[in-house]
Amino acid sequence: MAIEWVACDMRTGRVICDIPLVSVGDIEQAIGAYSSTSAALPVVDAPDGWEQATMPGAATLVMLSDGVPMWGGFVTSRSRTDGDVVTLGLASIEAYFDRRFVGDDLFEGIAQTHIVRDLVNQYVGDSLTIRVEYSASEHFRNREYFDDEDKSVLSIISELSGLRDGVEWVISWEETESSGQVAYTPVLNVADRLGVDPMPGLAPAVSFDMPGPVTSITLVESFASGDGATDVLATSSADGDRRPQSNPMSSGDIVRPRFEERFTPSTSIRSLSVLNLHASETLARMRDGSVTLALSLNLGEAPPLGIDWILGDRVGFQIGGTDGTVPAFPGGLNGTARVIAWRMSGLDGSNPTITPTLTEVLA
Repeated sequence: MAIEWVACDMRTGRVICDIPLVSVGDIEQAIGAYSSTSAALPVVDAPDGWEQATMPGAATLVMLSDGVPMWGGFVTSRSRTDGDVVTLGLASIEAYFDRRFVGDDLFEGIAQTHIVRDLVNQYVGDSLTIRVEYSASEHFRNREYFDDEDKSVLSIISELSGLRDGVEWVISWEETESSGQVAYTPVLNVADRLGVDPMPGLAPAVSFDMPGPVTSITLVESFASGDGATDVLATSSADGDRRPQSNPMSSGDIVRPRFEERFTPSTSIRSLSVLNLHASETLARMRDGSVTLALSLNLGEAPPLGIDWILGDRVGFQIGGTDGTVPAFPGGLNGTARVIAWRMSGLDGSNPTITPTLTEVLA
């Protein structure tokens, strides 16, 4: 697998130059979130135009895997000293959504994926070359936004994601053309549910196995704050002295004592039904705590990301067996789970790895 980096104009995606000497830290991507990392560029042998190619707020570094764009981050900071290495801060393009604010907008009975499409096209697409890939939604929402509420595009999409049956979204990248030049531009993928599940009775198309490409495994079960709760209340602050809040939601757990979670999905929610949806979704997610399975794989041996699997897919896994080859799982561990995030490490070394994070684990 050949990995290379190119610098692009953030607005248009046009390639400024290749930057083969750049060293980039771990890169990550998760459904409905942005990530950040750092990079180092030795400038003695850097290509001409490296200052333009690393200008904060103006340039994007895009990673190509065998020529296919996989991840992009815009330069948020650049640090220079009397040495010959420039240090860069990078944020994935999703972070830009938090730097754009919506105006006065009313949506009545509109499909939730269409709301996201319209907001991104209006408040992101006016300044950034981005395509929205969306699917029809079964869920229709009523939303009203006001300019003086200072709601960012990211905060609004995150609120819609936090609902029961809310939207899921993630950024991918594509090769395009701008003014006759090669460009790499982001694509916002939004749907009620991303990825694919296997047909009933069939195994997933992809499996991560140990022995095999899996080199290490971490299974974490947590009921810590933010991960587990038996009672949930969603609140807002939209009506001045009166605080709108959901009905109390309880899991009825008879094993655990009462663990309460109170949160504000949005300060502008006035509807009891919307707050109840947020509380219900959060309780469903937190009632049994969180279970995440992280599998590190050799990047060169792993089923290729973007071809064999993408974020949202349900995949299989087989860890060890009854022979006790993995002591923490004496009977082995196998089943299916959904990929919600991934991390690539060691990209500038001889043994790069990719670590998918899995949830909704089914034995």
